[in-house]
Amino acid sequence: MDNKKLLHIYTFEFSFLFFINSVNKIKSTVTLNNILLTNLLNIIIKNHNCLNSDDIQVETRDTTEPKAAFCDRLDFDSNKNPQIINICKKFVKLYENVNLDYTPRGNVKSGLNTYYEFMNYWLYYKLVNAGCNGATINEFFEKLKQNRSSFENHTIRINNLRVIEETYFNNIHTLYQLYKNCEQLRENKGYYDKFLKELIDKYNDGLTKCFNKADNNFCNALKKFRDNYNSDKMKVSNNCKDEKCPSLPELELEHSSSDKASVIAKIGSVLIGVSNAQPRNGLSLLTSDEYSNLNDLISLQYNLRMEENEEKKNCVMLEILYEYFKYCDKHNNNWYLESFINEFIEKYYYKKENVYKQLFKDCTSTEQTNKAYCTYYNNCKTQFKNELSLIERGKDYYIKNKEEHFKKLIPDKSWVQKALDLFKDSDTMLRNSPTITSTLIAIFLCFFFLYKVLKNYIYYIYIHLKIITRISLMKIYLHLFILIFVILFYY
Repeated sequence: MDNKKLLHIYTFEFSFLFFINSVNKIKSTVTLNNILLTNLLNIIIKNHNCLNSDDIQVETRDTTEPKAAFCDRLDFDSNKNPQIINICKKFVKLYENVNLDYTPRGNVKSGLNTYYEFMNYWLYYKLVNAGCNGATINEFFEKLKQNRSSFENHTIRINNLRVIEETYFNNIHTLYQLYKNCEQLRENKGYYDKFLKELIDKYNDGLTKCFNKADNNFCNALKKFRDNYNSDKMKVSNNCKDEKCPSLPELELEHSSSDKASVIAKIGSVLIGVSNAQPRNGLSLLTSDEYSNLNDLISLQYNLRMEENEEKKNCVMLEILYEYFKYCDKHNNNWYLESFINEFIEKYYYKKENVYKQLFKDCTSTEQTNKAYCTYYNNCKTQFKNELSLIERGKDYYIKNKEEHFKKLIPDKSWVQKALDLFKDSDTMLRNSPTITSTLIAIFLCFFFLYKVLKNYIYYIYIHLKIITRISLMKIYLHLFILIFVILFYY
């Protein structure tokens, strides 16, 4: 196989190694240039098979077996000793390949970090696959470092190797499996059925890891895979069923400057029990089986999982809408439901509105009523006819109707309760914090000067008429403060 074809096949591996760098936040004063990219691809090409085979492909190079002789003298407190010794020997070969391939150019030292991370991953992958536990893995790394003089050079230091965290390894491995799965489809036309199952399993597993752990770096790497796959799938369409490869669903991520992914479903996360940032105020949890699809949607921050086909995806989307209507109907007279409705419509339904309109159209035409997903549409129409009618008229009409409905409930709440609700709304408080701060200062100064002007009058009332006590005055000031605050920020 010529080098050009090899570069084409294994380009996905560079994306995988680039993710390793981004997760570790490796800083560099220079960008990755063509020389470093070529070196990386050469290493990947020559060592890729060692992840999934028993032999390391080293082409015509001398593997310098004597340097691995120390491996036979290693003894581990494990019944996996022969397998570990074999891994040790293979690692020495891998190290030799990496060492011979890496040539520092100028100040491009940051490339070394990629080599270290690749070797860290390779070792952990092999040891875990051999059934080694954490203690044995730690012991292996220590003994490898103790014997580094047998094979180490002055460029790539064995002391820089480390035991990677299990979560970190699992995230990297998920990405590796996704990229590798795509390449196997490219190489093998008969691989499609296995490819589809693997793509669904690994991509959905990646979604769960992304949002359950709120790992911003991993989420971005998963989105990059999703975008690359959707843009390149036409190139391998000949190997897909009916020459049409499935698309991965939209993956919406809000920008975050930290390592943690931003929480989009702020209200929803409270309702599924994963956040206590805000009170539920009488709204029940969405944890029962009757809301399983809605719960899953919220747990993925209003992103859909990949389904095996369009019909299954349509079923899930209409099930979500049905469960949403059901929950809203249950809490229709709870004023606090409005926040969840607004979030659901803005963060999810609005982005899928055109798809839903097409589903509504399909299920009202005589030709499509036999579709499986139309069963869920009919359930919505039978049980929540008014809600379905409102949302079919458009997102804006639906929201306006809900606003009018909840306005009728507002008078039942005392103005003190409204003020307390405003304080509980962390988003509103954060958004208005500069205004709130300046207003509080203005109110304080206003009352201070008012006191200066009226103090003699107040003193006269207190001393001579003895009608108003100091406590009464404090109550008046407190009520005035709350009243002004509500008027300024609520109405």
